[in-house]
Amino acid sequence: MPIKIVHCADIHIGAAHSALGAAAARRSAEVLHSLYSVAELCREQKADALLIAGDLFDNPCPDSESVKAVSQYLASIPETEVFIAAGNHDYLTPSSPYFGEFSENVHIFKDGECLEFDSYRVYGRSFYSSFEQTFSLPKAEQDQKINILLMHGDIFGGPYNPLTEAALSETGMDFVALGHVHAPSGVKFAGQVPFAYPGSCEPLGFDETGIRGALVGTVYKGDIDLNLRRLCRRVYHEIRVNTAPFSDAGQLQEHLREILLPLKDDMVKIILEGECVFSPDCNRLLAALDGLNYYLKLKNRTYPKENLTLLREEQTLKGIFTDKMLRLIETSDGDQKAEAEAALRLGLAAFAGREVGINED
Repeated sequence: MPIKIVHCADIHIGAAHSALGAAAARRSAEVLHSLYSVAELCREQKADALLIAGDLFDNPCPDSESVKAVSQYLASIPETEVFIAAGNHDYLTPSSPYFGEFSENVHIFKDGECLEFDSYRVYGRSFYSSFEQTFSLPKAEQDQKINILLMHGDIFGGPYNPLTEAALSETGMDFVALGHVHAPSGVKFAGQVPFAYPGSCEPLGFDETGIRGALVGTVYKGDIDLNLRRLCRRVYHEIRVNTAPFSDAGQLQEHLREILLPLKDDMVKIILEGECVFSPDCNRLLAALDGLNYYLKLKNRTYPKENLTLLREEQTLKGIFTDKMLRLIETSDGDQKAEAEAALRLGLAAFAGREVGINED
C-alpha cells in the first residue's frame, strides 16, 4: 500500500541571520514559522509521514520558546507520523530538546532504530556530535512493506556523514530521505534505490538562491512520485550588473530600480562590475533605493575605463601589450576580432590584478 509523505530538512530554527541587520529578528521568526507551513502541507496532503532529515534546529541547545513552538506545530498534525533524525547542527546531547516531551505522533531516532507500521517501516539514525564519519547503514527487509531510511548525510563528497551511492544502493530501501545539502536535488537513484534532498525550507543566505520548500508525494513499493512544493516566503537573489553602458550614476540608479521593483519581498545582492566611466557610490545608491526590497546589498567590483589611446603610447609592458592587441583588433574581423578584444580585457585585468572571466561583458 503506497504512503503519502512530506520530506523536509535543514530548517535551522534559531539561526541568527545577523547579515540581514535590522531584518534579522523578523527573518528568524519567518524561518520558525516555516515549520507551521510544513504542518499545513501535511494536513492538506493527508500525509501519512513527515520526514525531517536533520538540522531542524541550528544548534543542539535551542531556546525553550523555539522548542515549545516546534512541539506545538508537530502536535497539531496528530494524523501524521513525524520522524526526526538529528543532524550535525542539532546533534543529540544529554540536554537535547529531543529527549523532552513531544506528542505521541513524534518519533526521534537515536542510532539505527527501525519503526514499523502497517504498510511501511522507517529506519533512522542521528548525529551525536557535530562531526561524524563512521557509521553503518541498515538493510531493508525484503517483503511487501515500504522501507524508508531517514538520515542526515552528504552524498556529494562532504565530510559530514559522507555517503556513497554504492552504500545507498546496498540498503535496498524504497526511498532514502536525506538532509544536509541545502539545495533541492530532485529524486536521484543509487542503483535501484531512490534518494533525495529537499533542501532548506527557507533559504538561509545568498549562497541559497532560488525557490525552497519541501518534497511532497507518494512512495510506492518499487516506485516513487515526489515534487518540490514552494514554502519559502522570500527568495535570495544575486544579480550581476555591468556598469559599462551607463554614463552617470543617475542612469545606473534607474536601471537598478527596474531590477528591484519585481523583487520587493526578497533579499537581493547586486554586484556592480565591468569598466565604469564614473565611480559608483554604494552608500548613496542604497539610500536612493531604500525600501524597495526586504533587504538590499550592493557590492562594487567596477574598475575605471582605460584611455586606450594614451595607454598604447606608454613605453611600458602594459603599453606595448595594449598597442599590439589594438593593432590586431584593427586588422581583424569576426571571431578573430572578438577573441582579440577578449584577450585585451583579460590582459588589462591581469596587469591590474583583477580576477576576470572570459565572458565578462
